[in-house]
Amino acid sequence: MTITYQPVKELDDIRVEIQRLKAREKSLRAVLLSRPFRQGESGDADTVERQLRQVFRQPRFFQRTGT
Repeated sequence: MTITYQPVKELDDIRVEIQRLKAREKSLRAVLLSRPFRQGESGDADTVERQLRQVFRQPRFFQRTGT
């Protein structure tokens, strides 16, 4: 069985993944900025950080889409 290496396709996949991650980051930042936070309260910041980490752990977040 011969496996052919396709660097162009791999680069395209990486570019698509980067675009998807940037879009996800933008949406997460929008959510973060839309929530009112009280200054000096570390509990809220810890909660938000924990929620963001949970989002990035979702397996569907890293699934490649067919392009």
